[in-house]
Amino acid sequence: MAELPNITFSTELLLPPPVSYLPQTVPAVALLATLALLLAALLWRAWRRFQGNAYRRQAVAELRQLQRQLELRQCDFNAAAVQLNSLLKRAALAAVPDAQRAALASLSGQRWWHYLDRTAGAELFAPHGERWQTVLWQRDSDPVTAAEWQQWQRAAQSWLRRHRAIEVQR
Repeated sequence: MAELPNITFSTELLLPPPVSYLPQTVPAVALLATLALLLAALLWRAWRRFQGNAYRRQAVAELRQLQRQLELRQCDFNAAAVQLNSLLKRAALAAVPDAQRAALASLSGQRWWHYLDRTAGAELFAPHGERWQTVLWQRDSDPVTAAEWQQWQRAAQSWLRRHRAIEVQR
């Protein structure tokens, strides 16, 4: 019978040194530096956008609070409609450059509703504008119904999500 070979080693295996993860060539370093700068620029832009949308988040929070007040019967739909209009005006003023704030603040009635529609890119307010205007300026107007309030609230939520600042037309 033949003898089996001995597979035990008296010395340990010699392994190669670990491979470095650092780039070894100048083009690789340049590529990594470019990628790092690109990432920094993207993060900076995302941060600026986040900061620039703070007014939207605040307005959405105020809209939720207004809805809670209605649910708790702390105000009626007519008072909520007035507060909602004020909320939209403040959000619109925060979105435009300083040079256009006076022109935007002066908008009312159909011009205001059309401005909201133009900045939203959809007809959200004009169909309801006349009724809303009546509620805003005539204290003895018919009470706002729950269905009207829901339409106005949905329009406001949609506008807060999607509006873009554009030049105010006087």
